[in-house]
Amino acid sequence: NNYQSHRWNQKPILNAIIDLLIKNKGEILDKRLEELLKKDPKNALALYHLGYAYGRKGDLEREISYYEKAIALGFKTEQIWCNLGMAYNEVEIPEKAIRALKEALGLN
Repeated sequence: NNYQSHRWNQKPILNAIIDLLIKNKGEILDKRLEELLKKDPKNALALYHLGYAYGRKGDLEREISYYEKAIALGFKTEQIWCNLGMAYNEVEIPEKAIRALKEALGLN
């Protein structure tokens, strides 16, 4: 995967996620991720997880925005393309949904 060759430090993000899940405070996870992004705005893993968090809340526009930012930084996994395709489908942009899902299939 291309994203693994980048220098993103995943430990702070993963530690924050684990900490919040253990403490059953998942509702503030997005705020913590946004704080981490202020320190490292090019952290694609944080962008991906923030997109996922907004998607779970039904905020599809933000979900799409964060996925697109992560992809632009080289975070191109099967999962992010699949999630992006499904989000585009939900907001009724079938052309982009098809393109994203084809990208996911190409990585499979």
